[in-house]
Amino acid sequence: MSRLTGISKADIKADIVHTAKNFADSHGVICVIKDAVTVICEPGEEGRTYINHSGCAAMSKGGMGDVLTGIIAGMLSLKLEPFSASAMGVYLHGLAGEKAVFEKNEHTLAASDLLEAIGYVMNK
Repeated sequence: MSRLTGISKADIKADIVHTAKNFADSHGVICVIKDAVTVICEPGEEGRTYINHSGCAAMSKGGMGDVLTGIIAGMLSLKLEPFSASAMGVYLHGLAGEKAVFEKNEHTLAASDLLEAIGYVMNK
């Protein structure tokens, strides 16, 4: 996000919701920013904001965002409207991470481990 906006990582972290909302508004997109919490904002004065708390620190590894993108795409394929697909995808991604880290451990958790866990959390 820092590269896209020119805003420092520290400034983004200081007000992640504001950053996401400004980006969504100025680009007319739904913005998802992953951090300790993940923020989803849709554009417009009445645009919704969702702050997700599922997930864990072990998910701050390469490939996790790719898995998240795939989960959101899967939600879209189920005909959910885009904001709901993004929010549901982020939530399920976090739950899958929590399940996977419980099964593995936080040091060895890899993005591919979420693929097994997503089936479990989808059935709960």
